[in-house]
Amino acid sequence: MRLQHRTINGVKFIEGSGNVFLDLGFPPGEACGLQLRCDMVMALTELVESEALTIAEAAKRFHVSQSRVRDVTKGSLSVLSLEDISSMLTHAGFDVEIRVKRRPGSKPSGGRAAASARVLAPSSRAARRS
Repeated sequence: MRLQHRTINGVKFIEGSGNVFLDLGFPPGEACGLQLRCDMVMALTELVESEALTIAEAAKRFHVSQSRVRDVTKGSLSVLSLEDISSMLTHAGFDVEIRVKRRPGSKPSGGRAAASARVLAPSSRAARRS
């Protein structure tokens, strides 16, 4: 992937792709999975922080062990699967949507697709269904 270089007021910037893992050189498929897990783990971490949950409280709410909650709060992506994280979010009262779309200019065979995860709070879910 070619990054865009820009200069603003004499300061040089490199504009990222929107996926830090891709920008760091991970293969596209791995970068996509890491970014999905990262976005979803951030939602769980924000919930733990915003509600000042203890590890024990979060474990009970997410229906997982306390060590699994520690993995979440440390951002240990390598030990957390999308299924595990989705389950925790669901137990916490969230909806998870994963959207896949073809990247602009990609070819149908072998082209890279972009995937993104959106975590919807219970209030967002209720409003969307109305």
